[in-house]
Amino acid sequence: MNERGFTLIEVLIVLFIMSILSVLSWQALDHVDRAKQRLDRSQTQINAIQAVLQQLEYDLQNHANLSLYLENRPALPFSANQPWELHGIHWEQTETASTLYILQAIDQQWQWVQWTFKDQKLYRDEATAGIELPLAQSQPHFVALPAVHDFQIQAWIPARGWQTPPLLSQRRATGVEIQLTQQQNEQRFTYRKVVVLP
Repeated sequence: MNERGFTLIEVLIVLFIMSILSVLSWQALDHVDRAKQRLDRSQTQINAIQAVLQQLEYDLQNHANLSLYLENRPALPFSANQPWELHGIHWEQTETASTLYILQAIDQQWQWVQWTFKDQKLYRDEATAGIELPLAQSQPHFVALPAVHDFQIQAWIPARGWQTPPLLSQRRATGVEIQLTQQQNEQRFTYRKVVVLP
C-alpha cells in the first residue's frame, strides 16, 4: 500500500490560506481594539462633562444671598453695575475670559467659587473662605475640563423668558441654563444643563 504525502504545492497553498486568515483575524482584532479605545475615550469624556455639569449645578443651587454680603459694602471681584437679580451669582465676560462668580456660605463663612473659561479650558477654583470682608479671590488654576470651545449661561426671568447677562430686568432669576461646547476631533458638541435656583 502506497502512502502518499503532501506535495510542496499543497503545503504552500495551505500556508498561503493560513497567512491570509491570520492577516484577516489580526485586522478584525485591531478594528475591535481601536473601536474599544474610541469608546473608552468617549466614555471618559462624557464622565468628565457629567461631573462638571453636576458640580456646576451643586454650586449654583448652594449660592448665598448676595444682598446680605452687600450690606457690609465690601469690595467685589467684579464691577457692580447691574441689579442683583441673581443674588449671589454673577457672570462677567471680557474679551479674553468669562467668569461665573458664585458666593457660597460654608460653616458660617463666605467664599467665592469661580468658574472661568479661558484659553479653551474651563477652570473651577475656590477662594479661601472667611468672615472678614472683602473676601479673598482666586486665579484660574484648577482645570475642570480641557478642550472647551465655548461656555455661556442664561438666566430664566419669570414672564420674560431666557435672558443673557447682563440682565436688565429687576425681577429675580429663578433658573440658570449652562451651555458648554466642546471640541472633539474637529467636531463640536454642545451640552446644556438647566438648574432651578432655590
